Amino acid sequence: MAYDGDTDQEELDYTKKNNLVKHLICCHTAEDIEPAIKFAEEQGGKYPKKRPIMTGFTIKFPKDSVSVLSDSKHVSSAEIDGEVKTQ
Repeated sequence: MAYDGDTDQEELDYTKKNNLVKHLICCHTAEDIEPAIKFAEEQGGKYPKKRPIMTGFTIKFPKDSVSVLSDSKHVSSAEIDGEVKTQ
């Protein structure tokens, strides 16, 4: 697993052991971020990190779980964070 620059060893170990992947969560407004993080943690998310360049955050969920975050009224989109390729 690649080191993403703001992750400590304990988080990396837990992430690998529990087969977690990073999800990118975009919120409607800046005021929606905190309630969305709370909702995500209640759904089993770990290690939320606010992202200053976007109105949202990243959070880790089990690789095989289906994200229910897009059902939250505070979330505009939720997807697995990963490499984007163009042709």
